[in-house]
Amino acid sequence: MEKPAQPSELRQRVLQSLIGFVASILLAGTAMLLVRIWHVSKTSDWIAQLDSADPDQRRHAALMLNEVAPHTSEVEGALTSILDDESVGVRRMAAGGLSKFNELGELAGAALVIAIDDEDEFVRANSARALGQVSQPSADVITALQRAEEDTVEHVRQLAREARQRITSRRRE
Repeated sequence: MEKPAQPSELRQRVLQSLIGFVASILLAGTAMLLVRIWHVSKTSDWIAQLDSADPDQRRHAALMLNEVAPHTSEVEGALTSILDDESVGVRRMAAGGLSKFNELGELAGAALVIAIDDEDEFVRANSARALGQVSQPSADVITALQRAEEDTVEHVRQLAREARQRITSRRRE
């Protein structure tokens, strides 16, 4: 049978546990910081790859900006600049990435107004969703969403209605 721990032994165990806990938090925080630094440094590489002649490389770079890169104005501008790419896969990644931003600027809004009429339904759908995130939506944004509410594809119509409702509710606040 094990002898009960003395108060000093108990304090020492608690202290060791506390030190281990703090050390694990510091390690996790350091790891997260290193990952964040890596993402930021890679972001400029991915943006540079958007100029590649290879559509697969552009699509991959857009995917990485969409999924991994931090949502910054630089990434917003890069994704906005490829909304008119010749490759539908690149346009899909650009519109999809912009639809994940919490807030978009005027330039993105203007490009999305054009992209909402894309031949590809997924580009149109993600453009509709993203237009709901434009912080200062112009009359063109509202008109584009109203037009998209008449789209031939149901999920495009639905996302356009939801985007217009988000804009309307923000204006009431």
